[in-house]
Amino acid sequence: ERVTEYFSCPCGILFLEDMESLDVGFAITQGFDSTLWDAYHSYYILKDPGYQDLTRKVLGKVSATNLRTTDGELEKLEFYNDWLRPVGIHYCASSTISNDRHRWAVLAVERPKRAGGYSPQEVRTLESLFPHLTRAFQVMRRMSGAGASRRAVEAVLEQADTAVVLLDSEARVVFANRRALKLLGAGDGLSLSTTSLRATHGPTQQALQRLIHGAILTAGGLGTDAGGGVAI
Repeated sequence: ERVTEYFSCPCGILFLEDMESLDVGFAITQGFDSTLWDAYHSYYILKDPGYQDLTRKVLGKVSATNLRTTDGELEKLEFYNDWLRPVGIHYCASSTISNDRHRWAVLAVERPKRAGGYSPQEVRTLESLFPHLTRAFQVMRRMSGAGASRRAVEAVLEQADTAVVLLDSEARVVFANRRALKLLGAGDGLSLSTTSLRATHGPTQQALQRLIHGAILTAGGLGTDAGGGVAI
């Protein structure tokens, strides 16, 4: 939901799929009902050129409709005329956010023709969020396995009024709330590099990493750092 809002997309989906049987472990949809998803996965997924393009993409790279084909070519396709157009979708940007050789997780955000195609900057922004999306997906899967519902997890992590980013013991980003997503997406002062939180200014980056390192040691019982702050 947060990603679709950020990119002004009324529709989106995240699904986990077995790469051999095409069975879906789970699917989270935004903006369209389960009937449409069932129709997509039971038939139209193999007609979707974006899905086929993803099978050739490097993990985390985005496939965007308007950067892959023209409107004219798209509008000739069965997939467009029988599935996209009836639900008001024209442009789609999708990315593989997890792939363990047997199963992969795919995130797609979709919007109507009047919203325009995805700009190179939007594609870069979506790709910059890839490390966070991957870690958030892994956290969600672990918590779901422990019996926690997705809505309950989001309610806890989204309750802060300020941007919140959670790191694990190796300083990897495991979650960012709505405000943090906007901040990281803008790349103004803070950014994600692979799976790490980084400041864009050199001296600030050094101070930030010292704080993070101290907090990790303290949390693990190996340090006594009281924490602190740094102006970004």
